[in-house]
Amino acid sequence: MAFKFSEQFNEVAAAFARSQLAFKPIKKNRKVKVQTKNGGAYTFEYADLGAILDMARPILSANGIAVTQNARIQRIDTGAPYIVVDTMLIHESGQYIIYDPLEFAADGNIQANGGTITYLKRYALAAALG
Repeated sequence: MAFKFSEQFNEVAAAFARSQLAFKPIKKNRKVKVQTKNGGAYTFEYADLGAILDMARPILSANGIAVTQNARIQRIDTGAPYIVVDTMLIHESGQYIIYDPLEFAADGNIQANGGTITYLKRYALAAALG
């Protein structure tokens, strides 16, 4: 995941480094059972978006950092709609880190698109926080 910084980034970089030192392992709070094509199944556990935010927000906030994520629809060269999620860490000084967006093909179903947005936010945030 690539990123870009504000023109000055010394304060946001220092605050983010302090934040990462305080991050704790995220508790997996969801369990999913997946059916395979050959009729088998397996389960796995994961931390949902809320669990990631619950762990990170207080620590980021204590270091003067807020996280914001935006979802939008963007048409690619072929005209196909893609869901795009942008992630930004903003420091109280006004300095910021912007991460390259994550993109995934949009579906005609609003509920499927909502799930895609949540999935992209979760992955983008986890990657941004390291």
